[in-house]
Amino acid sequence: MSNVRIRKPNGLFESFNIETLDEMPFSDYAKKFQGRIKGAVDHDRYDTLRIEPATTVAKGVRALFTAPRDSDAKTASGTAIVKDRGDTNMVEANKMEYGNIMIVESIQAQVVATSRDFAAIAQGEPTDLSAAAPATDTVASSNTVIGLADNTFLQFRVGDDVKAEGILTKFPCEYSFSGAYGADAQEGFTQLGNGRARLLKQIVILKPGQHFSVDLDFLRAMLVPQSVGVRIYLSGIRLSPVG
Repeated sequence: MSNVRIRKPNGLFESFNIETLDEMPFSDYAKKFQGRIKGAVDHDRYDTLRIEPATTVAKGVRALFTAPRDSDAKTASGTAIVKDRGDTNMVEANKMEYGNIMIVESIQAQVVATSRDFAAIAQGEPTDLSAAAPATDTVASSNTVIGLADNTFLQFRVGDDVKAEGILTKFPCEYSFSGAYGADAQEGFTQLGNGRARLLKQIVILKPGQHFSVDLDFLRAMLVPQSVGVRIYLSGIRLSPVG
């Protein structure tokens, strides 16, 4: 049983089985429980699919949250990489590690592309932060983001139960960038979302050891001209059961 401490209206705490909140409408959760759980920590679980520049991403499903940090993985085109903390914060593949439970309040997709790619890329990550020469590497960042967002289908499952699904544009990200163009229009960038997340209709509880998955289904083969990462956040709170 996953018991936590809930603060009652009189200020005292009582033991509560957090699993009973699973699939509770978010409005009820926000009214009765949000901000009252002892030891809750603002938390995101995230994983990233790297896409290398000038790469054709084949049609089909790519599974995320399958490789813990510092383990072997692949880019969207199959290049072997080792995932670091910039890619993922998973401790175990497809599950919360023992001692931690999570309440998922939103799912967010972060997709950002620059109008001039980095000067040097290795395995989908920049090794030189300089901008590539406009004459050779000017691309339309809006085409990349819109193309990926409108042609990728996300499905989030816990066990065999589908908890959320939809085209990537359904899952905007609150973690956004802001900035001005540089010397010319090609210095800009395009991103999915406007800094506001879409909350789930029902919250989702991830228990320690419980299998969950996030699949990205690329609905058609796409040539992606620049390096870009598709990062998925399961956003909410993390807490430790007390019994």
